[in-house]
Amino acid sequence: AESATDELEPGLLVKLHGLSAAKSLNGSLGRVQRKAEANRWVVQLLDVEAVTEKSFRSENLTLTRPEHGEIVRAGQVARIAGSTVSEDLTGLRVEVIQWLPDSCCWSVRLLETGELKQVPPDSLSATPGGDLRLHQPAIIEGLEQAEELNGRIARLTQWVPSDGRWLVKVGKDGLEKRLRPRRLRVVSPEDAPDAARAVTPSAAGEPSAPGEENDVIGGSSDDDSEAGADVPVGLNETADE
Repeated sequence: AESATDELEPGLLVKLHGLSAAKSLNGSLGRVQRKAEANRWVVQLLDVEAVTEKSFRSENLTLTRPEHGEIVRAGQVARIAGSTVSEDLTGLRVEVIQWLPDSCCWSVRLLETGELKQVPPDSLSATPGGDLRLHQPAIIEGLEQAEELNGRIARLTQWVPSDGRWLVKVGKDGLEKRLRPRRLRVVSPEDAPDAARAVTPSAAGEPSAPGEENDVIGGSSDDDSEAGADVPVGLNETADE
């Protein structure tokens, strides 16, 4: 299945179409590397022998699901899978931080240890409830220092890669917080009626500036460690700590 181009962002798989000056590229697959300028994206072409990057207009790119059928984005919770990563990492859950165009990998944080790793895009799969998206509602879960927020509905207003957290607005009053992806769960159909009552369109305004380095502003958590370097993982090699 394919999606609209207004959902484009770095790291996503796309298919080229509607090109007139380079018709031979129509139907080719590419990986979005970065935003070039207004209405244009730099794409690494995957159906050519040499590593090639070209700039294309948004209307010539269609978001495409990878072969494993799942689209993974920055700010989501995913699971490591596939033959290109070391066996000890297979099956671990991670927070997807940002796309790294130089290495063509996702920077991810292991939920169990807080370590940062680099994982090829084909080695990540979505997890149930982990498909967090900008401006969509999510349920807060697992907070220890702000337990009163658990179970409440928040709207995701901005993903901040440098902080590894979502800026969110909670409830109808728009209380602003910063939360890690692991503390959020996508609203399910069963949750939808409560979400509609708890989140209003006005809650999707401009987010506040990042605050302290905690799971939530004004709170802390035992698992907030930023341990580990951003170490490449792939080609069946075990990464150094």
